[in-house]
Amino acid sequence: MQAKILESKNELITFLELNNIEMLPGLNIQEPWCSMLLSGEKIIETRGYDCPEGRRGVFIGAVATQRTMAPKSALIGLIRITGTKRYSSEVEFSKDENRHRVTHDSIYWFKDGIEKWGWEIEVVAVMKTPIVVNNRRGIVWTQNLVF
Repeated sequence: MQAKILESKNELITFLELNNIEMLPGLNIQEPWCSMLLSGEKIIETRGYDCPEGRRGVFIGAVATQRTMAPKSALIGLIRITGTKRYSSEVEFSKDENRHRVTHDSIYWFKDGIEKWGWEIEVVAVMKTPIVVNNRRGIVWTQNLVF
């Protein structure tokens, strides 16, 4: 599927209405990985657990988070989690490095004894201009994005 470019907040709202989406959860993804996902440079998001069943195959807002820059959170696109896989070894994780873009020197690299999952991501739409997210968000999920 070719990602749609959404020019404005109004275009995003229309897109959601046309797809019968009333509530949009947001997945908080640190930069620079969030932008890498939206550009197609990264196609697997890594986490320490499997993706919840209810979050697979549905539209999810990709919320770029930053620790030091303003704004701290912004919706930069819409994604869909199409599948997951559990990495059982560092060798297996290393083979997917060009897909998940986590480098060996990162704190997010595979560690023995700690679960590591890859969530396969499909980019549905990209915001031309990010939308600041004012919701109170959890560490991983923003429950329902409000614009």
